[in-house]
Amino acid sequence: MVSETPTLDQKIAMSEMATEIRKQMASVEAQFNRPARRAKMIEDILKGAKVSGEAMKPEYAAAAVEDWFDTLNQYEPNPPGFWHTFWNLYINRVQIFKTIACGAAGIATLAAIGIGAHGFVTYRAERGAEQAIAESHAQFQRLQNQSDSLQASSSQYHLEGNPEISAILSSSRNRITGLSEFFAIWCPNGDSTEAVTRQNYGEVGQQLIGIDDALGQIASSLDTGRQRVAVFQESNQIQDSLERLITGIREESPPQQLLTRSEAAYQTGILAAQNLNVGEARSAQQQLNDLAQGVRDFRVLPDQAEQRYQSILQIVQEPAARTQADAIYATAQQAFGTADIPTLRQSVQNLDALSAILNQEYQVVIVNRQGLRSGIDRYYTDQNGRRSAGYYLIVEARDAQGNVIPQYIRSQETNQTEQVTMWGEQVPEEVYQRVGGDKQDDGLINGRANANGVVGVKHRGFLSFDMTFTDNSNQPLQRTGQITHW
Repeated sequence: MVSETPTLDQKIAMSEMATEIRKQMASVEAQFNRPARRAKMIEDILKGAKVSGEAMKPEYAAAAVEDWFDTLNQYEPNPPGFWHTFWNLYINRVQIFKTIACGAAGIATLAAIGIGAHGFVTYRAERGAEQAIAESHAQFQRLQNQSDSLQASSSQYHLEGNPEISAILSSSRNRITGLSEFFAIWCPNGDSTEAVTRQNYGEVGQQLIGIDDALGQIASSLDTGRQRVAVFQESNQIQDSLERLITGIREESPPQQLLTRSEAAYQTGILAAQNLNVGEARSAQQQLNDLAQGVRDFRVLPDQAEQRYQSILQIVQEPAARTQADAIYATAQQAFGTADIPTLRQSVQNLDALSAILNQEYQVVIVNRQGLRSGIDRYYTDQNGRRSAGYYLIVEARDAQGNVIPQYIRSQETNQTEQVTMWGEQVPEEVYQRVGGDKQDDGLINGRANANGVVGVKHRGFLSFDMTFTDNSNQPLQRTGQITHW
């Protein structure tokens, strides 16, 4: 019976055995990584031949390496004695190793029953071969399922007669059938523990190299097949979509211009899908989808444009606004005549925006809050390259309820238009100084500055506000420039 507490001699033996096991396991791992090992050995042989001045072809070096590997699996029986008896007792399955842990207690047990590091490493090598076969068998089964799935997909889309798909299916089935015998022998019913033994694991590992290569080729071939079927599948789906779209467009009886464009997009898409040009087919599908939406919009956009225009005419109060509305409406009418849906949509949007501006009513007031500037003086370079000085009141637009109304302001410094809630309105220096003095009195802008800081008023029907702020001569100011950043 093995003592639970190892003696000093046993501990020393355990340490020596662990060291030997690590050395031999490194050798086993290298043994099973044969593709990489072959390549490294061939490289070393060719380098050695080059150094010695010999001319050696790579195929000769490869043949020499293969001959060397062929001698690795020759088995010589153990001499009579404990080892011979022990391994013969467990030739079919060494059950003791399945229950012994591979830690210190396991090594102590192995040492106690007299099993050395070589036997332990051999066991681990055998187990490695079993695991490798099990993993390959699992991949083999997955590939069988994938082959069946590819066959079903091919039948669904009537691709049995397609040369490429047919060749992939035939080749994959034949290769799978060819590998069935290997797994029937070494992994019957998905279990390799009985078939793989200490005597044959090396031979099986050698065969497994070719088996794994074949599995990789099958996987690559089936992946190509699935990709090709996916192309057929998408092409069919696009054709179905094109048929539905063109049918809906024809039923709407659109203007001839729209119908002509739709038919052209349909024909382009169908031809591309039939030729498996999925990219072009998708593009035509999107174009036809847009045209279908355009046909639906064409039934309502002209009436929308007319309604917006008439609504503007009822409130417009200045010639500039009326001229702008007339121009947008004329563009909408021209787009209607040519069935130009994008331009017609944009015209309706422009009329909506103009109507919203004309309906606004607000006051432009100087910003008068703690922590915010009410004015600023600055130098800037204008669009003509001139260096100029400017004085600005910082203002905002507020409706009757005190809500801030964002405004589109073009900066004279950048010539860019931005939507902002505050901006700088340029004023003469004397006005700027007047407002500044008013604020310095008590920190507020009040009646001294002029109308409690109201700079201008925007009335309904007008595009912009009228300046109500006056200069020092009590004359209304004119708008001269704006800034959006400071």
